[in-house]
Amino acid sequence: LDLNNIPAGLTTKTLWSCKLDKYLLSKGSKESKVVITCEQAVDFFNFGMNGIAINDDKNKVWVVDSFQNRLVTIERSKEGVYTEVGQIALPGVGDNIKYIDGDLSG
Repeated sequence: LDLNNIPAGLTTKTLWSCKLDKYLLSKGSKESKVVITCEQAVDFFNFGMNGIAINDDKNKVWVVDSFQNRLVTIERSKEGVYTEVGQIALPGVGDNIKYIDGDLSG
């Protein structure tokens, strides 16, 4: 993907990994604050990342790339590193997908 020649009207998208931490403002306080830290999970961009599903173990992510009509499979290591491990060509434009009881559906 050549980021210097993006067609007019298109916005690049990428996958982010975020962590939410809740902290009490003071000992014994009922008030707290939430701190969110995010980092780019994968080193590729595209125009059509749309539907995202995550398995129960949180070590596999599926992302619909509706711009290129594909489903991208990404694995997450125990260390939190994300790696693209496969792609499935879709017969048309994909949208949202679901992961339920070990199966993907859309």
